[in-house]
Amino acid sequence: MNYAVAPINSEEFIKDLEKKGIHCIEWEPRIVKNTNLYKEKKIMIPFISVTVIIIIMILNPFILYLKGSLPGQMPLNFSSSFIPLDFGSGKQFVFSQMAYGVLNMAILMCMYYASHFYSKYDKKSAPKFIYVSLIIAVLFLIMQFRILFKFS
Repeated sequence: MNYAVAPINSEEFIKDLEKKGIHCIEWEPRIVKNTNLYKEKKIMIPFISVTVIIIIMILNPFILYLKGSLPGQMPLNFSSSFIPLDFGSGKQFVFSQMAYGVLNMAILMCMYYASHFYSKYDKKSAPKFIYVSLIIAVLFLIMQFRILFKFS
């Protein structure tokens, strides 16, 4: 963090600093233009992990539907205590699960760009956005597996 002091009589303050051996330095702020996030392991490993999780989340119900492993009626909506509220066909279930995967992909892209823009100011904490996307994708994948194991 940077702090600034604005004394009432700045010229006198500068003279006191120069007497103590501290001299004024002219500087210009440097704007970091190129931040290459794809070169950093802290960002690319969770990014690739989220991408793999999303691909699994999209393809898993689709493959089960094509193989005929899904029952005729699958739950589409749940209450907070994981009790099914709405039932639909297997095709509707697959479409809703694939839509969740696409929405997770959109979250991943938004978080990647947020970390990209944030890295211009603070490169050390830029990966936290990708980790948020990773947590969300893992939670959705766990919920999908829970639904598939319980109802199929």
